[in-house]
Amino acid sequence: MGQLNLIIFFYKMKDIQQLIKKNSQEGRYEDIFPKTFIDAVEDRESGNNLTEILSGFNMYFLSYNGSREQTRLQVPMSIRKTGLWITYVLYDKTVVTEWYAGEAIDDITWQNSVNWKTELVTDVWMNYRGYTNERPSLTLVDNGYPFYDKTL
Repeated sequence: MGQLNLIIFFYKMKDIQQLIKKNSQEGRYEDIFPKTFIDAVEDRESGNNLTEILSGFNMYFLSYNGSREQTRLQVPMSIRKTGLWITYVLYDKTVVTEWYAGEAIDDITWQNSVNWKTELVTDVWMNYRGYTNERPSLTLVDNGYPFYDKTL
């Protein structure tokens, strides 16, 4: 059985380099996507690495890892913070979205379900009367809102 010889090199296309390999027996070229570290990926314009870029977002989709606790631990320590939202899909296709309400980011505290909330308890749903945890609904009933026009 013959040995497969590969030639690996870079080609440049629009200032973006892609690692490719050439199969010497077939003469075809294929793109290669080697594994890398998060910190090794860098935005050329801003100079920020992927960890810095990801930390600017507050919602992550994770692959379910057998338990809620193990799934939460997939979030890298460097981007853990209070208020971080995560979403994952359980094996039974249930979509879970929750946010971290704790302060400590060590593994034991981070995975603990006591520190994760699924309900919205921020001022996002605020009406003129104050705060509510319920989504506002539009009604055609005069309930005293100042914008209600009785002449219509």
